[in-house]
Amino acid sequence: MSVTDDRFMEEAIQEAIKALGRTSPNPPVGAVVVKNGNIVGRGFHPGAGRPHAEVFALEQAGAQTRGANIYVTLEPCNHHGRTPPCSQAIHEAGISKTIVGMKDPNPAAAGGLEYLASVGISSESGILEQRITRILEPFLMRIHEGRPLIALKMAQTLNGIAASKPGSPRMMITSEQANLAVHHLRDIHDAIMIGGRTARLDDPLLTCRMTGGRNPIRVVVDPHLASVHPDLRMLKQPGRTIILHYPDADKDKVRQLEHAGAEQLLLDPNQPLAQSIIKSISYIENISSVLLEGGPTLASFFLNSGLVDHAYFFVAPKISPSGISVLKPDRQVILEDISWMQMGPDLLLTGRLHDRDVRKEPFQGIILTEDIRNILVKPESHTVSKPHTSGN
Repeated sequence: MSVTDDRFMEEAIQEAIKALGRTSPNPPVGAVVVKNGNIVGRGFHPGAGRPHAEVFALEQAGAQTRGANIYVTLEPCNHHGRTPPCSQAIHEAGISKTIVGMKDPNPAAAGGLEYLASVGISSESGILEQRITRILEPFLMRIHEGRPLIALKMAQTLNGIAASKPGSPRMMITSEQANLAVHHLRDIHDAIMIGGRTARLDDPLLTCRMTGGRNPIRVVVDPHLASVHPDLRMLKQPGRTIILHYPDADKDKVRQLEHAGAEQLLLDPNQPLAQSIIKSISYIENISSVLLEGGPTLASFFLNSGLVDHAYFFVAPKISPSGISVLKPDRQVILEDISWMQMGPDLLLTGRLHDRDVRKEPFQGIILTEDIRNILVKPESHTVSKPHTSGN
């Protein structure tokens, strides 16, 4: 490994970051082609079923691929899936050496480096692997644990109030700068989840209104369909809305929600709620990461079940005389690899939960990379388009 390798792999990482939240079930991957010390081609994987990062970088480089090196954040695939194998494309392009950040842990796609070696192309792996592992954590969670990564987002006052009491005017806790960061979080997660009560009381849009952003899949947990209704504003927004409920839920309500465009998945009544939720959404192949943005009740279910991997706590410099407390854990929860960032007047505490590391190595997770941190703390680099009606 050399300083030069680090520099060019860093460029490939910057390409991969462009793909966050857009590639599931595939991983976000970036690549650059280097000839005579200069980058002559760049690319990232824009989504499942579309060409991979290597193909875009090779196409941009054109004839300059002959005798060049290619830097890829993840080992080139070696199988025919929805697209041809990238290892073959690298061979046909006349690449001299392939430098990889991380070997592919997916046995169905691995073997690219072995193929390249068999046709005389040298390779090297492990370049900036720890940084790349952070970006790939949702993908790794899918591979190793068979479920999506769960990221908890909460906003609270200094005295731990997260929401208004029922019947009271809605409490705006955080600033515009913090709200922009939330939209960025939505942009890079595959799905956003709330409870049925939050859906009924707040009637949020659950869209991403950041310039250039994309709407995550909306997931609403309402076991008995006691709260959701077909006139929810989110059902009128672009994108998918999935409602989770038990099999014995009211059949008329089920039909009304179907007519309003909601997809529905059944929960297992014989399992604890959080585990049943995870089981249901794990069947959706293009959900590798979920931003848990509901109220304290749903958040506490997940925390108490040990199913939260990352946490993002927005703390406003306010003290509220009344309201609903932020969380009710049944045990002590420890955050590791913590980081504090200022968002206007608010603070954002980020961290991963103790022992929730699928690689069993110390790393921070997708939102704590320096690149993402820079976006979050520089809100002027993105803008949020405001809807005609208020809403989250």
